[in-house]
Amino acid sequence: MKITLRSFLLLLNVLTACSEYSDVCPKFVTKNIWGARAATAVDYCIIPLKYVIVHHTLTPSCNSESACADLLKNLQNFHIDTQGFHDIGYKYTIHIINVIRLQ
Repeated sequence: MKITLRSFLLLLNVLTACSEYSDVCPKFVTKNIWGARAATAVDYCIIPLKYVIVHHTLTPSCNSESACADLLKNLQNFHIDTQGFHDIGYKYTIHIINVIRLQ
């Protein structure tokens, strides 16, 4: 599913506003915190982005920080070891426990 530029800018606005209201906004977690493997290569984004794809993994919801980290490690292992990707196939993941993980 493609997301319109307007929707993307709205999301960007929300994330920017969250820096001022951290008590009600999602927590951002980087790869080194969730224990990611190193990428086998680096792919750079082309700016400006032509489109953004929103994807649901169909994995069970995680209900704790450690469960979400394990889920991401499993996804990353699958993408690298089975699919032949250089890294996990997502730039961001959003979890039900109000956490946005940066890939």
